[in-house]
This record gives sequence, C-alpha cells and structure tokens, in this order.
Amino acid sequence: MIQLKLSKKIKYLEVEDSIRNSFEKPLIFYMENINDSSKFFITYVIVDYRNKQLIYLDTYIKENTELIDSLENKNFYTLHRTPHRSVSIHEGIDFFTFIQEEELFFYVNYKDDYVKVYTFEDLLPDSSYHIKKIGSTFYKDCEDSNYMYMAAVDDNNHMHFYHVSLDLTKINEFSEIGGRTIPPHTLRRYKNYLFVSHDFGNAQFRKKGQEKIIESTKLATMFEVQKVKFRISKEDTSTSHIYHSVIGEHKLECVPGQVLVLDLKKKKEYYIQTNGTSPAHFEIDEKENMIYISSHNFFVWRGDNVYVEPAVIDKYQISDSGLEYVNTFKNEMGYRFTSHKFFYYNNQPYICTFGHPNRLLIIDANTMQLAAFYDIEHDELSSALSILDYINDRKSKFEIVPVEVSKDGRYIFFISDENIYVFDFAQRKICQKMNYKENVCDVQLRTAHTDYLE
Repeated sequence: MIQLKLSKKIKYLEVEDSIRNSFEKPLIFYMENINDSSKFFITYVIVDYRNKQLIYLDTYIKENTELIDSLENKNFYTLHRTPHRSVSIHEGIDFFTFIQEEELFFYVNYKDDYVKVYTFEDLLPDSSYHIKKIGSTFYKDCEDSNYMYMAAVDDNNHMHFYHVSLDLTKINEFSEIGGRTIPPHTLRRYKNYLFVSHDFGNAQFRKKGQEKIIESTKLATMFEVQKVKFRISKEDTSTSHIYHSVIGEHKLECVPGQVLVLDLKKKKEYYIQTNGTSPAHFEIDEKENMIYISSHNFFVWRGDNVYVEPAVIDKYQISDSGLEYVNTFKNEMGYRFTSHKFFYYNNQPYICTFGHPNRLLIIDANTMQLAAFYDIEHDELSSALSILDYINDRKSKFEIVPVEVSKDGRYIFFISDENIYVFDFAQRKICQKMNYKENVCDVQLRTAHTDYLE
C-alpha cells in the first residue's frame, strides 16, 4: 500500500432548487491529465448539487509523481483501463474507486485529502495465490451496508469471491471457480442472489446461417489482416469497408452470453442466458422484483469499439425459485448501452440509456418498447443510410455515455467530453448545461460511468 496526496479545488455551482432537491446525494466521475503517460493519477470530480459545489480531487501533482518515480516497481503504477465504479464509505469523507480489470484499487479520503493505493496483497498478506485482476463494478451488500462484495482472478485463472468490510479489516472468501481469465465486470447482490457478469470479456459471434463461433480476439485478427491487405492494395481502409469485406455476404450476429447467479442462501450456482454477447450491468426494480441486464454487442479492435448488432437490455422476473425471462429491448438506433438506469416517474417504470453517440433513449420498462428519444446537441443518426456503418466509421470524440437519474425520476444527468447536462424528464428538455473543464487545465474525460456517492 502506498499513500498519495490530493489537491482539492472547489467551484461554486448555480443550480435551481428543484435540481438541488432531486439530487440529494453527490455524483462522481473521473478525468485524467493529458500529460500523464501512466494514466495512473486520476482526477475525481464530485458533483454536489445539494451543497452547490463541483469538487475536483487531483492526484497528478509533483509530490505524487516524484513518489512513484522513486519506486523500484514504478512501472506497476500504470493504468491500462478506466475508473469504473466508486463505493461510498462515509458520506462527505471517503470512498473506494475500482478500475476495470486492474491489480489495484484506490481508497480516497477527501476530508483529509489523501489517497491509499491497495492490492489484494494488502488485504490477504498470507494468501497462497496472487491476484492479477480485480473486478470493475462493485456494490455494497444490500443486507449490510458495512460490507461490499468483491471478485478477482488469480494467476492460475481461478475466480475468487469475497465479502469485505468497508474498513477492509474483515475479508471472507466464500466461493471459488476455476477456468476464468477475466474477473467479473459487475457483482451485485439483491435478496439472496449475487448476480455476476462473468462473461463480459468473452464476446462471441457467428455469421448468419453458420454454426461456427468466432471469438472477438479472432475477429480482431481477421480485421487486422484485412486492413493490411487493403493498405497494400491502396483500397479503402475504413472500418465499415473492412467489416463488410471480412463478413462477406453474411450478416454477423451475436452469440448469447451468460450471467452467473449465486444463490447465497441455498449455496448453489447456476447460469442464465442473455440475448446479447458480453453481458455487463444490472439495474434492479425492487418494487416489482425485476432485473434488467445490458449486453453491448461489440468487440474491441485497435482500442476502438467495432459495433456488430444493436445492444440489448433483457428483463427478468426475480423470485424465490430463480429468474424467469420476461422481455428484451432492442432497437436499430441503439448501439452500446454502456450505462442504463432504471427509474420511476409518476409511478411509471422507465429505463434510460444512450444509443451511440448521443441519442438519449427512454424505454417503457413495462413493455420494453421505445417510449421516446432525444438527440443531444445535434442529430447525427437520422440522415445515416446505415447507422452501423456510420458509427463504425465515425471519428468525432463527442459522445455521451455516463448517465444517472435523480431519485425522484425527474432529472437525467449525463456527461459529454466537455459538459455536464441535466435533462428535465418532466418537460422533456435540457435544463442545465455546464462546462466542467472551465478553469481546469490539461484534463480530459476518463470515464464510462457516473454513480452516486451514497
């Protein structure tokens, strides 16, 4: 464990009382300094509407960079993926931040302005195995908020599940599964079930009418080979052209993924099948005991997403006997549901998410049909002859991915590469837009999610 310093900057917000009252808890997202080649020094941004504050917590400062540079294992302190989820410990004081599939995580104390960097060797110093990757998205235990659930993968590709106290003094390993190279993307408990998106990194596809499964890594290699051929022959090397060349006359379709369900009461485990590949995140309707599971339906090539099919959100009924499939949302304008949020407004259940790059989708959660959509800033998709080809070739950095909803369902909060927006669901319009980079130098957005610190 090492300890870093925090540089805190607070900006006063002008905000309407209705927004203040709707967002009772602060929200968090993440930035990075463009000069930080290690990507290790995160800037945490806390949006506290209640107290009319925008709080910047910067770790890219001289004292911290000098400390890391002085270490023999300084190369260890490099992040390859993005900050993914924060879990609040004490309101207004501290929280954990977890990074996607890294070996370390952060404890942030913004009352006393310091950060501790932990690995599992700090939590389990006498362990017989070494943890190589920690999961991305954790939540507090819904039965005991002094604990959270965590999962990680060791060097022998065993996936370990833990019940961990928020003060990190108690850690109980309660399950282990072999043959896993990637840790669960999301771990979330509801009632006696622990839902695990263990299949997130295992995107699988096939050509329509064929049975042979193509792994995402194989598909990326096929794209790379074709790009080299096109470059040599001086042909079009756009992603859409490569896509159609590799797939040929067939349509590429996604192979259903799986979600692992651990029954904590019966101490049993089983799997449910989703209607998309790479199941990712869970949203829960506690009133009706429903769970909504997203699947992205893309694969990564050269650091960018290659979209294959529209993303899906599957709906399941939760009961004492397990999960029963109900319905699926899928729409041709909706690719990449990185964040989806469930909410009630006027006693009606909805889901909101973004279709890439900037189309806000409102889903009727009863029928799982599209209720409405809104293009943020400008309409990019309506004129596209093929939305799939358009978004695969698109180069603009403007996109909206992180999204959250006020507890009363009136306001939808989301973030672009420059601005924070608040969308008034009651009036169906943007009611606030704020540049969060103003007076903050050399930073860029580094998050696909925003969450409450609660």
